[in-house]
Amino acid sequence: MGAVEITPDPSRTLSASSLSPIVARRRDHQPCGRRAQHEASSEHLRYRFQRTNAQLAMALTTMPQGLCMFDGAFQLVVCNDRYRAL
Repeated sequence: MGAVEITPDPSRTLSASSLSPIVARRRDHQPCGRRAQHEASSEHLRYRFQRTNAQLAMALTTMPQGLCMFDGAFQLVVCNDRYRAL
């Protein structure tokens, strides 16, 4: 199977409200200034996104079933090579 590339939707942004409560609490309790806290939070979000993206890509690439996901407007958001072959 070929590689799966997942690109973020530019109209959607990560914010404090999109974090899990555990990550949000961790972010709020960092013992650094506001600017350093924002930079640390941004770096952590970037790391989480990259890690999750890699895990999802690996799962989609290795699964034998065809998989697709649509958004609320019924637009295709994610699919794997097996689904494309159907």
